[in-house]
Amino acid sequence: MVTRERGHRRRRGARPPGRRRALLTRFRRAVSDGDLSASDNPDDLAHCVMTVGEGLAVHAVAGSRADLRRVVDVAMQAVPAPRS
Repeated sequence: MVTRERGHRRRRGARPPGRRRALLTRFRRAVSDGDLSASDNPDDLAHCVMTVGEGLAVHAVAGSRADLRRVVDVAMQAVPAPRS
């Protein structure tokens, strides 16, 4: 089913565009503040976080907590460590 939300056409259950935008804004700020390397791509990071989150939501229906935690552990290895 397709719904209209704030001028955006989207499928029911699809992520609101504001969440990805908020992540993108935050990752861009982290790069400009030096918390992430200039080589870290904010768009890719935001897309990755949204994709993992959506996948976790889908698998939470039938998956065990232990399974979901292992997925989070693996995903966190892909996230760049803060610069010190």
